[in-house]
Amino acid sequence: MKTTTTAKKVFEKYDGTHYLLYFNETEKQVPAQQESEEQPQTQYEYDTVIAECTEPSIDAFTEALAKAGHEDAEIGATDIMLRAVQAGLVEGNELELAHRLMKLLINQYDKSEAVNDFTYNGMHMWLDREMRRTLRERLAREKAKGQETTRITYEDHTFTLPIDDAEFMLEELEEYATACFDKTAEHTQNVADMRDVDEILAYDFTTGYPPKLEF
Repeated sequence: MKTTTTAKKVFEKYDGTHYLLYFNETEKQVPAQQESEEQPQTQYEYDTVIAECTEPSIDAFTEALAKAGHEDAEIGATDIMLRAVQAGLVEGNELELAHRLMKLLINQYDKSEAVNDFTYNGMHMWLDREMRRTLRERLAREKAKGQETTRITYEDHTFTLPIDDAEFMLEELEEYATACFDKTAEHTQNVADMRDVDEILAYDFTTGYPPKLEF
Protein backbone atom coordinates (compact mmCIF):
# COMPACT_ATOMS: atom_id res chain seq x y z
CA MET A 1 0.00 0.00 0.00
CA LYS A 2 1.27 3.47 -0.91
CA THR A 3 1.14 6.30 1.61
CA THR A 4 1.98 9.98 1.05
CA THR A 5 2.99 12.23 3.94
CA THR A 6 4.52 15.67 4.46
CA ALA A 7 6.98 14.34 7.05
CA LYS A 8 9.56 11.60 6.93
CA LYS A 9 8.33 8.30 8.37
CA VAL A 10 10.06 5.18 9.64
CA PHE A 11 7.50 3.17 11.59
CA GLU A 12 4.73 3.80 14.07
CA LYS A 13 2.81 1.74 16.59
CA TYR A 14 -0.32 0.35 14.93
CA ASP A 15 -1.74 -1.40 17.97
CA GLY A 16 -0.45 -3.45 20.88
CA THR A 17 1.08 -6.16 18.73
CA HIS A 18 1.69 -4.50 15.36
CA TYR A 19 3.84 -1.79 13.77
CA LEU A 20 3.21 0.06 10.53
CA LEU A 21 6.44 0.16 8.50
CA TYR A 22 7.37 2.80 5.94
CA PHE A 23 9.96 1.90 3.28
CA ASN A 24 10.99 2.67 -0.32
CA GLU A 25 10.90 6.41 0.29
CA THR A 26 10.35 8.72 -2.70
CA GLU A 27 10.66 12.48 -2.21
CA LYS A 28 8.87 14.95 -4.46
CA GLN A 29 8.13 18.66 -4.59
CA VAL A 30 4.45 19.66 -4.88
CA PRO A 31 3.41 23.18 -5.97
CA ALA A 32 2.02 25.40 -3.23
CA GLN A 33 -1.68 24.79 -2.71
CA GLN A 34 -2.50 28.03 -0.95
CA GLU A 35 -1.56 31.66 -1.61
CA SER A 36 0.07 31.86 1.81
CA GLU A 37 2.51 29.12 0.80
CA GLU A 38 5.41 30.66 -1.10
CA GLN A 39 7.51 27.53 -1.52
CA PRO A 40 6.61 24.14 -3.02
CA GLN A 41 5.73 21.53 -0.42
CA THR A 42 7.91 18.49 0.09
CA GLN A 43 5.99 15.22 0.15
CA TYR A 44 7.23 11.71 0.86
CA GLU A 45 5.72 8.61 -0.66
CA TYR A 46 6.25 5.23 0.99
CA ASP A 47 5.31 1.62 0.59
CA THR A 48 3.79 0.43 3.85
CA VAL A 49 3.30 -2.94 5.51
CA ILE A 50 2.13 -4.06 8.94
CA ALA A 51 4.58 -6.08 11.04
CA GLU A 52 3.39 -8.30 13.87
CA CYS A 53 5.61 -7.65 16.90
CA THR A 54 5.46 -6.05 20.32
CA GLU A 55 8.87 -4.39 19.95
CA PRO A 56 10.76 -3.24 16.83
CA SER A 57 13.23 -5.81 15.53
CA ILE A 58 14.98 -6.62 12.29
CA ASP A 59 13.74 -10.21 12.38
CA ALA A 60 10.08 -9.21 12.77
CA PHE A 61 10.36 -6.52 10.12
CA THR A 62 12.14 -8.91 7.73
CA GLU A 63 9.37 -11.48 8.15
CA ALA A 64 6.68 -8.87 7.51
CA LEU A 65 8.36 -7.52 4.38
CA ALA A 66 8.94 -11.05 3.06
CA LYS A 67 5.28 -11.97 3.58
CA ALA A 68 4.33 -8.81 1.69
CA GLY A 69 6.41 -9.99 -1.27
CA HIS A 70 9.35 -7.64 -0.77
CA GLU A 71 12.25 -9.41 -2.50
CA ASP A 72 15.01 -7.89 -0.38
CA ALA A 73 13.24 -8.07 2.95
CA GLU A 74 16.34 -8.10 5.14
CA ILE A 75 17.74 -5.06 3.37
CA GLY A 76 14.45 -3.20 3.84
CA ALA A 77 14.21 -4.20 7.50
CA THR A 78 17.80 -3.18 8.23
CA ASP A 79 17.27 0.15 6.50
CA ILE A 80 14.14 0.77 8.59
CA MET A 81 15.98 0.00 11.83
CA LEU A 82 18.91 2.21 10.86
CA ARG A 83 16.59 5.12 10.11
CA ALA A 84 14.76 4.48 13.36
CA VAL A 85 18.00 4.70 15.34
CA GLN A 86 19.03 7.85 13.46
CA ALA A 87 15.65 9.40 14.22
CA GLY A 88 15.91 8.51 17.91
CA LEU A 89 12.88 6.22 17.80
CA VAL A 90 14.79 3.25 19.21
CA GLU A 91 18.17 2.60 20.76
CA GLY A 92 20.75 0.82 18.66
CA ASN A 93 24.25 0.87 17.24
CA GLU A 94 24.11 3.09 14.18
CA LEU A 95 27.55 2.05 12.99
CA GLU A 96 26.78 -1.67 13.20
CA LEU A 97 23.50 -1.19 11.33
CA ALA A 98 25.21 0.86 8.62
CA HIS A 99 27.85 -1.87 8.21
CA ARG A 100 25.15 -4.54 8.07
CA LEU A 101 23.07 -2.64 5.53
CA MET A 102 25.99 -1.93 3.24
CA LYS A 103 27.20 -5.53 3.38
CA LEU A 104 23.73 -6.70 2.35
CA LEU A 105 23.65 -4.19 -0.50
CA ILE A 106 27.11 -5.24 -1.71
CA ASN A 107 26.09 -8.90 -1.70
CA GLN A 108 22.85 -8.05 -3.49
CA TYR A 109 24.77 -6.24 -6.22
CA ASP A 110 27.28 -9.08 -6.47
CA LYS A 111 24.45 -11.55 -7.17
CA SER A 112 22.59 -9.26 -9.59
CA GLU A 113 22.65 -9.16 -13.39
CA ALA A 114 24.80 -6.06 -13.10
CA VAL A 115 27.64 -8.51 -12.35
CA ASN A 116 26.41 -12.00 -13.16
CA ASP A 117 25.87 -11.60 -16.88
CA PHE A 118 27.55 -12.19 -20.24
CA THR A 119 26.26 -12.36 -23.79
CA TYR A 120 26.54 -15.13 -26.35
CA ASN A 121 25.33 -14.23 -29.84
CA GLY A 122 23.51 -11.28 -28.30
CA MET A 123 21.70 -13.37 -25.67
CA HIS A 124 22.22 -12.52 -22.00
CA MET A 125 23.25 -15.51 -19.93
CA TRP A 126 24.94 -16.54 -16.70
CA LEU A 127 26.53 -19.78 -15.52
CA ASP A 128 27.13 -20.07 -11.79
CA ARG A 129 30.14 -21.90 -10.32
CA GLU A 130 28.40 -25.28 -10.19
CA MET A 131 27.14 -24.99 -13.75
CA ARG A 132 30.62 -24.06 -14.97
CA ARG A 133 32.15 -27.03 -13.18
CA THR A 134 29.56 -29.43 -14.58
CA LEU A 135 30.00 -28.09 -18.10
CA ARG A 136 33.80 -28.37 -17.92
CA GLU A 137 33.53 -32.02 -16.87
CA ARG A 138 31.06 -32.72 -19.66
CA LEU A 139 33.24 -31.07 -22.30
CA ALA A 140 36.25 -33.10 -21.12
CA ARG A 141 34.29 -36.35 -21.46
CA GLU A 142 33.02 -35.41 -24.92
CA LYS A 143 36.48 -34.39 -26.07
CA ALA A 144 37.94 -37.67 -24.77
CA LYS A 145 35.43 -39.53 -26.95
CA GLY A 146 36.64 -37.66 -30.01
CA GLN A 147 33.73 -35.25 -30.35
CA GLU A 148 34.52 -31.90 -31.92
CA THR A 149 31.24 -30.09 -31.19
CA THR A 150 28.85 -29.90 -28.26
CA ARG A 151 25.26 -28.83 -27.70
CA ILE A 152 24.54 -26.48 -24.82
CA THR A 153 20.99 -25.76 -23.70
CA TYR A 154 20.26 -22.56 -21.80
CA GLU A 155 16.65 -21.93 -20.81
CA ASP A 156 14.71 -22.48 -24.06
CA HIS A 157 17.69 -22.10 -26.39
CA THR A 158 20.12 -24.75 -27.66
CA PHE A 159 23.51 -23.83 -29.10
CA THR A 160 25.86 -26.02 -31.12
CA LEU A 161 29.50 -24.93 -31.02
CA PRO A 162 33.01 -26.38 -31.19
CA ILE A 163 34.19 -27.87 -27.90
CA ASP A 164 37.39 -25.78 -28.09
CA ASP A 165 35.28 -22.61 -28.29
CA ALA A 166 33.15 -23.72 -25.35
CA GLU A 167 36.25 -24.42 -23.27
CA PHE A 168 37.67 -21.01 -24.14
CA MET A 169 34.43 -19.35 -23.08
CA LEU A 170 34.49 -21.19 -19.76
CA GLU A 171 38.09 -20.14 -19.10
CA GLU A 172 37.24 -16.51 -19.83
CA LEU A 173 34.12 -16.72 -17.70
CA GLU A 174 36.06 -18.24 -14.79
CA GLU A 175 38.58 -15.39 -14.92
CA TYR A 176 35.74 -12.86 -15.02
CA ALA A 177 33.95 -14.50 -12.07
CA THR A 178 37.17 -14.58 -10.03
CA ALA A 179 37.83 -10.89 -10.71
CA CYS A 180 34.26 -10.06 -9.65
CA PHE A 181 34.63 -12.13 -6.48
CA ASP A 182 37.83 -10.31 -5.60
CA LYS A 183 36.27 -6.89 -6.24
CA THR A 184 33.25 -7.72 -4.07
CA ALA A 185 35.57 -8.86 -1.27
CA GLU A 186 37.53 -5.61 -1.62
CA HIS A 187 34.37 -3.50 -1.36
CA THR A 188 33.22 -5.50 1.66
CA GLN A 189 36.54 -4.97 3.44
CA ASN A 190 36.62 -1.27 2.55
CA VAL A 191 33.25 -0.76 4.19
CA ALA A 192 34.19 -2.88 7.22
CA ASP A 193 37.20 -0.62 7.81
CA MET A 194 35.09 2.57 7.80
CA ARG A 195 33.98 4.15 11.07
CA ASP A 196 31.89 7.06 9.78
CA VAL A 197 28.23 6.25 9.07
CA ASP A 198 27.80 8.91 6.39
CA GLU A 199 30.93 7.67 4.62
CA ILE A 200 29.66 4.09 4.77
CA LEU A 201 26.25 4.95 3.34
CA ALA A 202 27.80 7.06 0.57
CA TYR A 203 30.24 4.32 -0.49
CA ASP A 204 29.96 3.38 -4.17
CA PHE A 205 30.27 -0.41 -4.32
CA THR A 206 29.41 -0.63 -8.03
CA THR A 207 32.82 0.51 -9.26
CA GLY A 208 35.85 -1.51 -10.34
CA TYR A 209 34.15 -4.58 -11.76
CA PRO A 210 35.56 -5.96 -15.02
CA PRO A 211 33.74 -5.33 -18.32
CA LYS A 212 31.12 -7.92 -19.13
CA LEU A 213 32.12 -10.63 -21.57
CA GLU A 214 30.68 -10.84 -25.05
CA PHE A 215 31.04 -13.95 -27.21
